[in-house]
Amino acid sequence: MNKSYLFSLLFVLLLGVSIVATTEVLGACSTPTGATTTSGLYEVCNNQTYYINGSVFTVTSHDILDCNGSTFIGNGSGFFVQGELSTSSNFTIKNCNVINYNI
Repeated sequence: MNKSYLFSLLFVLLLGVSIVATTEVLGACSTPTGATTTSGLYEVCNNQTYYINGSVFTVTSHDILDCNGSTFIGNGSGFFVQGELSTSSNFTIKNCNVINYNI
């Protein structure tokens, strides 16, 4: 095998690995199961419906919770968002549809 062929093969392999890694990071979303603590940016998978009883999320300062249009349906026994809300600051909750949770 000549050097240019090996170089080309190595380049294609490395490019493939970097594309897969980038796709996984950019396309990452999470499926909450209840009592989930957010940290930094937490993105819920797009337009899903979750039936979770009890409290769902705990947020702290500077967190961003993006539900991406998902709907959360509870049984009235928990809080959708909980935590030290009186001492937390600058957190964002967006794109959430919330049914039957305490506020």
